[in-house]
Amino acid sequence: MRTAAIVIVATLAIGGSAVSAQTTGAQTPPAPQVPTAPQTPPSAPAHPDFSGHWVLVPDKPGETPSAGASAAAFSADFTIEVKDATMTIDSQINGATARRLFNLTGVESMVSGNISRSWSKAKWEGDTLLLITRSTLNDSTSRSGTAETTRALSLAADGTLVVDVTTVSIAGTQKSKSVYKKAELGS
Repeated sequence: MRTAAIVIVATLAIGGSAVSAQTTGAQTPPAPQVPTAPQTPPSAPAHPDFSGHWVLVPDKPGETPSAGASAAAFSADFTIEVKDATMTIDSQINGATARRLFNLTGVESMVSGNISRSWSKAKWEGDTLLLITRSTLNDSTSRSGTAETTRALSLAADGTLVVDVTTVSIAGTQKSKSVYKKAELGS
């Protein structure tokens, strides 16, 4: 009497990956395994929270911070609010509130004005948030052109907010650094 070997191969797709079972012989194949719930991937590392009211730290003790010294960063004091995937930065400039919005999902957004157009994007590099703004100015003067400003926000060990700014334009590359301390709103 001859014995026939039967090979049965079954593949079951589970959550995008294949699970194979193989049996040899004149046996009944095992029942497919019931898939378990997919394991939740480890959550992304938490990024620093920059929310709050920030005031420029003077370069020298006793010096009064000036808005001009930090113009490339923000202003001498500003407020950051993070809700869902949007960061709002409110600055006081010449007595008026300037509001900047950044989408924290990495999607670029555009703001268009009478003579300018700007595109902004936010992205994380480790614990540093890069706020990248590309602007074009077209007002038929010598000021026409494009510029890209990158503001790199990070928290120092002492809790201060460090803003490193790099602007590349037709005038060349300018770099600046501003340090801010957290303060109560209105102080």
